Amino acid sequence: MVGFFTRLRDSAAYEILAKTSTDFIIIDVEHGSFDRALLAECLLAGRAHGLPMLVRVPDENESTIQHSIGVGADGIIVPHISSAQTIERIVAFVRTRGVERAYAGATRISTYRRDSWSEFNAREAGRILVIAQIDEPPGIAAAQDIVSVMGLDGVFLGQIGLTLALGGDARASEAALDGVCRTTMASNLLIGLSLPDEKMATAWHRRGVRLFAIDSDQSLLKSAADARANLFRSSIETNGNQARES
Repeated sequence: MVGFFTRLRDSAAYEILAKTSTDFIIIDVEHGSFDRALLAECLLAGRAHGLPMLVRVPDENESTIQHSIGVGADGIIVPHISSAQTIERIVAFVRTRGVERAYAGATRISTYRRDSWSEFNAREAGRILVIAQIDEPPGIAAAQDIVSVMGLDGVFLGQIGLTLALGGDARASEAALDGVCRTTMASNLLIGLSLPDEKMATAWHRRGVRLFAIDSDQSLLKSAADARANLFRSSIETNGNQARES
């Protein structure tokens, strides 16, 4: 599966992405400037067109996680997980009180409490993905315990953050994440990775990565604008030179 991190605040961007070959998007609330109303609007835009949407929450705050679930996130990515106890508590919250509050609050995913509690609980309790992001040395050390948490759906590898935490040592970071991949695969969990360089995709796919966040919407917009502007300039220069020669 191939998708993008998104920080754009216009819900139309999510409608547009839903009409492309994008498999999923991750709304980056950790680094983006989303309030509750805006997050709900952007999730609705993608959800209305069938685009799977995850939310990377800024922290382990239950209120933030609760809101993301209630307004329609298909799953959450929790950054900076360094212990099994932390993600175990989050998983327990999502599967029990989180789902209960989503129903009690007549939220979007409860179809505004149109369904019965038993129908809703059966549908949603196991559907919402909970993914632990491992991006710091303590998380690497605790990886075996983290992936053993019952009810966890996957691990997202924070390659950039880990490399920085290791003093810029890319080789050490890759070796550490390779070990996390082996551990995660042994537990039959989903593995995600942010990877802009497509030349490295095959190597990480062999390690078990199946969820590739290949860029951000901001970078995508920038690169597309640069490419289009440069192509236009090049066309003028080429055609101008041909005209002068003739």
